[in-house]
Amino acid sequence: VLEGTPTLLVHEGKLLHENLGKETINRDELMATLRRNGIASLEEVRYAILEIEGNVSIIKSDAPTVERLSENDTVTEEIYKQVKESKAKES
Repeated sequence: VLEGTPTLLVHEGKLLHENLGKETINRDELMATLRRNGIASLEEVRYAILEIEGNVSIIKSDAPTVERLSENDTVTEEIYKQVKESKAKES
């Protein structure tokens, strides 16, 4: 069983440098992952999430917004918490 929580790396096209540093991922590695997924620029990314198994999930900017998958979706709750923190830092 894998433990830990996913980490938000990109929010609304902006790199979250603090989270990249925590996960020891640099910008070049993340950009290579985005390119492998057909994404040319950060502006195309709503969320990039480092999953607990080490893969990066990418939600494109034009994807529909999903508020909640289920009542017990702790993973989504953790990501929303990180999104709120990111927005607070921008203010």
